[in-house]
Amino acid sequence: SSGINAEWPLRPGEGAAGTLQNLTACAWEPAQLLRESVRKEKGLSVISSLLRMSNDSVVRSIAVCLRNLASDSKNKELLGQNALNNLVKRLPGGEGADGITDMTIGAIISTLLELVTGAPETARLLKTQGGIPRLVDISRSTDVYSGQCVHVSNRVLAACWEIRDLRKTLKHEGWNIGMLQRTAPPDRTDGLEYDEQKNQFKASYNDGLNRPHQNTLQRQRSPNRHTSPGRHVSPG
Repeated sequence: SSGINAEWPLRPGEGAAGTLQNLTACAWEPAQLLRESVRKEKGLSVISSLLRMSNDSVVRSIAVCLRNLASDSKNKELLGQNALNNLVKRLPGGEGADGITDMTIGAIISTLLELVTGAPETARLLKTQGGIPRLVDISRSTDVYSGQCVHVSNRVLAACWEIRDLRKTLKHEGWNIGMLQRTAPPDRTDGLEYDEQKNQFKASYNDGLNRPHQNTLQRQRSPNRHTSPGRHVSPG
């Protein structure tokens, strides 16, 4: 039976979500065993469903946890089929985007990159579920999103570019592979500063919650699709 569809007795809050994120990280053997056990114990669907929670930090931890879980090839395939929709909905322009900070957007995009790289069917599903236009908007909105969000969005789109039948969609949205090559990778701590008390990085840029609401999918298309949308971030 599938490791994605059954119930699993886990209802973590913020602390447990962070624990899941940490325990599934790295290539050490206990993490590998846990990634396999989560699938065998039918836990992928429950963890994926937590992306619908309203707590931003929980959503961020779960997104990172899913990225960690996807380093197992069987998990990656199942999550690509069944978790993608919940991830896309939390991107700007999605119905679940309200209250999501730039740090969490970055975590979601990084998980999408893990799922679509080398996975043509998942990349095609990303198109079907409306993720490509949202990622294109992020990729050219350097005045709105962190350098990490912009760069990783370009990398997801570049992975989609490898699928020939998706290139027409990408071009229609105003994106081509040259845009990745023109974007310098950010520093590994781009936009972040270290919180000594919490032993983690924290956002030093605006969290993005004051952006004017705009559904990117409803914005009228124009020949200048490469132009950044006219959104601005209010001073923090």
